[in-house]
Amino acid sequence: MLGAKNSRVWEILPGATSWTILFMPILFSFIWPAGVAYFIILFDTYWLIKAFVMGGHLISGYSHLKRGMRINWLDRCYKTDDLTAWSQELLHKFHLTKGFESMKLKDEWLQVEQIKDLPENQKSWQDIYHVFLYPVYKEGYEVLEASIKACLASSYPKDRIVVLYTIEERGGKQVLSDVQKIANEYRS
Repeated sequence: MLGAKNSRVWEILPGATSWTILFMPILFSFIWPAGVAYFIILFDTYWLIKAFVMGGHLISGYSHLKRGMRINWLDRCYKTDDLTAWSQELLHKFHLTKGFESMKLKDEWLQVEQIKDLPENQKSWQDIYHVFLYPVYKEGYEVLEASIKACLASSYPKDRIVVLYTIEERGGKQVLSDVQKIANEYRS
């Protein structure tokens, strides 16, 4: 019984803290108005800084996403066959660019240099199978078909791709039927 009461305290704590923070300035504004004013200014400053930091991370993440979408990943796989030539190409591009792009090219060049130092018996990208794991709960047939079509639209060699659908038992018989229909249509 003691554990249940202790658990309830932890369940109540976040909500109680939120309501306390909301109502304390009202209560204390009658007792100590200057303190409440300082608290509100500090609280607003904290959230302003937090918003700027979050906005900066969103912009940075978006620029990384856009850069990643411009990369021809299959071409990069082929470039791993001759790491020395790829390294020289990246170094040449690095010297011609400036700003964010040059930082990314330098990081990429350093990664290629590290890969060159790996033992020769490492597997080639052509020996690796990529597994696309799709967990399915209550997604409809249209969603499942769109995901498999996106997989087929990629330029990566299809003989190196394995698609696995995992089904939640709670999803029901309709989900199982949809996955079996997809498997039968796109098996080849």
